[in-house]
Amino acid sequence: MNRPDRTQRVVYVVSTDSLPVIEDLFSSCGSIRAIFTWKEKKNSTHFFIEYLDADSARRARCLQRKDGDTVTQVHLLSQSPALVPRFDVLSLATPPTTTTRSGRMPDHHIPTFHSDDRPGSSKKQKTSLYSSSDNHYLDLGESTKQAPQWWTQDPLKDSKPSYALVPALPQPSGPSSAPSSAAFTVSSSASQPPNSPASHISDAEVTRAALVKITAESSALHLPRVPPTSPSIVLTCDGSQYICDLESLTEDPRSVIIILTKTAAHPLERDKWMIVAAHYRGKGNLDAAVAVVSGMMSVLTSPAVGMSEAELKPALLMLSSCHTDLGKRARELHGSDAKVTQEHFRKSQKYLRKVYGTGNTPVQAPAALSENAPLRAFTGANVTNIQTVASEAVAAAAVANAKLQGQIVDMKREMQSLQDRNTSNIAYLSQSRIAKRKLEEEVDAERRARRKVKMELDGVKEELMSARRGERHALEQCRREVDSRRRAEEKIEAMGEMERKVREAAIKEQNARECFSRLGAAFLKAARGEGDVDGLSLEPRLVQASIKQCPDDTGSEMDISPVQESGPFKGFGIDP
Repeated sequence: MNRPDRTQRVVYVVSTDSLPVIEDLFSSCGSIRAIFTWKEKKNSTHFFIEYLDADSARRARCLQRKDGDTVTQVHLLSQSPALVPRFDVLSLATPPTTTTRSGRMPDHHIPTFHSDDRPGSSKKQKTSLYSSSDNHYLDLGESTKQAPQWWTQDPLKDSKPSYALVPALPQPSGPSSAPSSAAFTVSSSASQPPNSPASHISDAEVTRAALVKITAESSALHLPRVPPTSPSIVLTCDGSQYICDLESLTEDPRSVIIILTKTAAHPLERDKWMIVAAHYRGKGNLDAAVAVVSGMMSVLTSPAVGMSEAELKPALLMLSSCHTDLGKRARELHGSDAKVTQEHFRKSQKYLRKVYGTGNTPVQAPAALSENAPLRAFTGANVTNIQTVASEAVAAAAVANAKLQGQIVDMKREMQSLQDRNTSNIAYLSQSRIAKRKLEEEVDAERRARRKVKMELDGVKEELMSARRGERHALEQCRREVDSRRRAEEKIEAMGEMERKVREAAIKEQNARECFSRLGAAFLKAARGEGDVDGLSLEPRLVQASIKQCPDDTGSEMDISPVQESGPFKGFGIDP
């Protein structure tokens, strides 16, 4: 059946209902060939439902509904090309099953491999199926005992083993039971990338996909599922095999690291290291998982083994994932700025760069494998693992497609984020332009106001300078007036002194005239020979005493001393 016909028979369902409700609802539209659960979210589950005919898928398209909290969205796969790669991953990992209108799905056939206890045994390996109804192993005959075929060009040559062999439960003896040997079932040894469709594929589904050919050849046998087994690994040391129960491991991984160093120091034994690390990680002991993977890296990259880090990319991815989880745990306890948190995230980034490099080189998807790909067995010294090309191809294709889809989803989210950011930036730019224009107007108004204030300030400065010049002129004028007044006062004082002296001189002159007039009269009397005229004595001594007794206008007596002793006034003290 070609691919376009199959996509027309598949619908993509996103619903809040559980799987039984979805089966009952969509089985009413026709016979369901298979239901593939892609991913489960908090409030919804994603399914791919494949019908036997396209009409049933078109009828199922009409079941889309929204009733309160119950939402069911239905899309045809042929109309959603972006979902086709995800459906291919799930369809390769899960064999087709048929569901009737009643919604009941038949049981799957889970094959189991057996190998001899002795690693060097020359016995051919047999492929058997376990039946829970008959409690014994059924040999499928010589049809499954084909020699392994090797491809001339292996597209997965560089891929790492993703599945290892673990011992199965011991089976009760019966008349048709196989000889005593260690039975092995295929189980997952490497964790799938987070948030990818392949991470929701169970171990049983991967086992069925890896053994599609054996299941098809034994389709006549209706066998139930293999009962669950306890997690354990088989270790080989000095030709003897030992079963290591993973549930009995202690929290301290040092003992199991020492055991694995002695028993699994071979490139083809690295899956056992990864199984132990995945077990510790599943229990939440991330430090132990990091210690185990780091021990594997140191052992396998040693000169005795000679592997490179490029051949251990799954181990690097697990180290990166564990350090990411440890970083998140440390961030919750100590905060984002704590040194231990930053150290874990730095190591996670370092291991991712070792795997993918520092550039943005796109991951190349491996070549698609057909469903009838031949089985390939690995052989080597001290190696008991039996792996198939189909299991490797499915795991590698699932991981690669999951990476591609994850990159596509991340690119779409980044594009949407960039578009939202662009819209926000455009709105912000428009607001910025409006604010810019407003600020420019305010700046212009501010400039005008500043110019006006500056002009007023210049006017005030000029007035101030003029006032200061007037003040200096007034001070100088006042100083000149003070000097003039002082000089006038001095002149007035000098004139008053001069006037006083003039008055004194006039008084003296008048007194002297009176005195002289008296003296003249006396002299005339003396010349006539009159001795005492009116009681005046003409003797010089007496005349001088008389003059001294004549007061002037000031009230002081005249001082007439005999200055000149010659002349007609000799002896009178009068200067003629």
